[in-house]
Amino acid sequence: MSDEFFRVARMEIKEEISKIEKIFSKCSTDRHIQDNADNIEQHFHKIKGLAPMMGEVNIGKIASVTDDILKHITNNGIFPDSYLILVESFQKIKILF
Repeated sequence: MSDEFFRVARMEIKEEISKIEKIFSKCSTDRHIQDNADNIEQHFHKIKGLAPMMGEVNIGKIASVTDDILKHITNNGIFPDSYLILVESFQKIKILF
């Protein structure tokens, strides 16, 4: 991959992280997560695809699991501590990125 690809992909992941942060700043409960699961999932889905292509395999794995959790919430509803699980996953991605 070219340096330009890495630059653009890194910028796109930063944008996705910023968008997730903005959503999470308005969420504080499992119910809030359920109400926003589709929107949040779209951002994690993009990170899931881009991160491994940049060599950020661990970020991609975390984003993939988080994406699956959000799809589950969308299709089946929340489960206890959904909010905490997602926030912890997101924090781990931010640390690794």
